[in-house]
Amino acid sequence: MRTRRFVGPWPRASAIISTASSFSRFRGSEEEIGRRFELYTKLFADADPVIDVGCGRGEFLAALRERGIGARGVDSNAELVEHCVSHGLDVARGDALEHLGSLDAGSLGGVFSAQVLEHLEPAGIQAFLGLAHRVLRPGGLLVAETVNAESLAAITRNFFADWTHRTPIVPRSLRFVAERCGFADLEIRYLSPVPENARLRIVPIDPDLATSTRDQLEAINRNFELLNALLFGPQDFALIARKPA
Repeated sequence: MRTRRFVGPWPRASAIISTASSFSRFRGSEEEIGRRFELYTKLFADADPVIDVGCGRGEFLAALRERGIGARGVDSNAELVEHCVSHGLDVARGDALEHLGSLDAGSLGGVFSAQVLEHLEPAGIQAFLGLAHRVLRPGGLLVAETVNAESLAAITRNFFADWTHRTPIVPRSLRFVAERCGFADLEIRYLSPVPENARLRIVPIDPDLATSTRDQLEAINRNFELLNALLFGPQDFALIARKPA
């Protein structure tokens, strides 16, 4: 029996993963992400105009529109751009870095990106931060959310689930590069905690136990706390920074 060998062309991982249906599976529904983005919208109250780089399905743009904040987006995926446009959002198709590079210096009040930087190589992350600094006016705001590489749960469950991810990012590294690119007032905000029922449980200690037994249990609990921090830390973090006024 002869078998036919498929020669191609093989579909690219990005063509399969980066679709509206995959967003629902790997990131959550539009309603869920929209609620999550509400914590960012108030930061951009005086940042009009704002650009959402890698805007995906447009949840953040829709949240800004509800608050009357002028914003537009860019995404490289044609299906996602079409989805945004069909919902009345101002979104263009294009490469994130090329689009930022095409904007006038000091022309924006805010730059936002969520779950984008991990798709870039290290040189691309540095380029993104440098370009964001260039297009922001003095006092302008940058918010960049990404997977927290300090959390093993986030790396195994989230980072490697998307084959288009390229660079795991730890908060202190991103903060350092942003500072070198000229940003100030830097803050790291941790997000998406692992549910308590998925973490190592602290052993309850009966005060009537012998002192030596209590000491042993307390040592075990301290080790559990260290392991929880390493294995089950917050799954995402956001860099929040401003261009000096």
